Amino acid sequence: MAKRAYSRPVTLSSHTGTGRVRWLRATWPELLVLTALGAFLALLFLRPVWDIDIFWHIAAGREFRRLGHLVTLDPMGLDPSRRWVSFQWGYQLAVSAVHDLGGWPALRALHAAILLAAFGLFHRLHRALLGPWRGLAATLLLLLLYQDRINVRPDVVNLLGLAVLLPLLLAESPAGDGSFCAPRLARGGWLGIVGLGLFMALWATVHAGGELNHLIVALAVPIGVAVDKLRGRARHASVRAAALFWLGLALPCVFVPHFLSGALDALVLVRSGGASIEEWSAPIAYVLGDAPQPPGRIVTGLLPYAALLAFLVLALRGQLARLPLHRVGLALGFLGLSLLFVRFVYFTLPAALCLLPALSGEVATSAPKEARRQWLTVAAVVTLAGLVWHTNVERLHGGLRGLVGDTHSDLDQRRYPEASADYLHAVGFRGSIFAHARFGSYLLYRLHPGVRVLVDGRFAVPAETAADIQRLHEIHSAVPNDPSIATEVERIIERYPADVVVAEPPLFASPETACPRWSRVFVAWNQEVWVRRDSVEVRRLEALGSLPLPVCP
Repeated sequence: MAKRAYSRPVTLSSHTGTGRVRWLRATWPELLVLTALGAFLALLFLRPVWDIDIFWHIAAGREFRRLGHLVTLDPMGLDPSRRWVSFQWGYQLAVSAVHDLGGWPALRALHAAILLAAFGLFHRLHRALLGPWRGLAATLLLLLLYQDRINVRPDVVNLLGLAVLLPLLLAESPAGDGSFCAPRLARGGWLGIVGLGLFMALWATVHAGGELNHLIVALAVPIGVAVDKLRGRARHASVRAAALFWLGLALPCVFVPHFLSGALDALVLVRSGGASIEEWSAPIAYVLGDAPQPPGRIVTGLLPYAALLAFLVLALRGQLARLPLHRVGLALGFLGLSLLFVRFVYFTLPAALCLLPALSGEVATSAPKEARRQWLTVAAVVTLAGLVWHTNVERLHGGLRGLVGDTHSDLDQRRYPEASADYLHAVGFRGSIFAHARFGSYLLYRLHPGVRVLVDGRFAVPAETAADIQRLHEIHSAVPNDPSIATEVERIIERYPADVVVAEPPLFASPETACPRWSRVFVAWNQEVWVRRDSVEVRRLEALGSLPLPVCP
């Protein structure tokens, strides 16, 4: 039986060593499928804004533009002396300007375009490595893994950055031994290097934390090449070229303001409040969580662990020994990130691409075997498409008609305290607000710089504050109508210098339980506003006649 080895290194381009992937000629069926997929992705990426981050990003950008410089102290929290260094200041300046010029439609279109570019580059890579239909399956798998990151947020640039860097990290020597070949990036040589440097510098202003993760993983290239050289392997690779390549990625970022300091502050942020945010949970939370999850999420939660198991099996069978060490290091770095937090679960796919030669193994090419492989590919495409459809269309929008209809909405109105913001704006409120992250972020967007909030979406708060917010959530969920909770709720709120509380009803069991210190002045179906009666700001508004306080019985 004739066999062919699929474990040989995969060349990404016919231009040897450039790291570029040229477009391959596609058949009409493939073009039709890709056109339909592109249209579907465009609808999916134009989903109404549901995440809170964009609101405080806009508020921060407006503040930087108002002041004319970046800040190192918190301009939005209750403690103005608290250190805060933005590692996303370029994004914040950009989105505040785009929003002021074109509103939410312009912002949503910008993020959708970035996501479409990222998925297009990834599909190009998948197609070159795996062929047309296996490449389509890989792109659908990426969509499934990335499903919870689809939104108007700076993280989309991290996906685009990974799509740009991954082909360069996997560039191979023309000798065919799989050793790393530092890409020239373009036929012009230096033109491509300068372009990559500018891209890295721009990325550093948009999401320094995400870029730093990629640079740390990319360290596997110079380290792996150096170790392989010492072991007498990778004879065609150059340690100097690999080191210069990594430095070419990292040096433009070092000169970007707040790159390192902001990324370090982000680590502190995650440690203080990350436990209260779902995306900072381990992937297994999608499987073992209390709430039932759709099949797509369960698959997403299990895949990093399946990839780890596959990595260990390949190591025990000695198949990893056939790979250049930098590929193994890259795979290990991406896999480690995917196991760390739910928000990084999509790194499972680049980890698998790094190990692709070892995963291929010796595969028979007889007609029956090849036919089975083709049918498995078809089954994978259909299954992944079904999981994506169920999770992102049926569950979120109720079907295709709902998906198309929702593209006309800018915000998911059910999630934000729009009515409370209207009320506070109408009465001329300027002070401090106690609210959880989702409400606080939106209130900043509507009312800043006249207000400060307890937590605005960054969760840049001490661990004690994060614990208080979590406790309020637990109380509200467990016993919302128990009058005895009023004392504990008030005790928590009194720890913070807030003039107003904006929360889901009921904050207290009834308006009467909070008197004489707190009074409810506004209520809507999903929100209510309470004011501290002895607050200086509340007394000012009362004196102006804009905030009539109810009489406490």
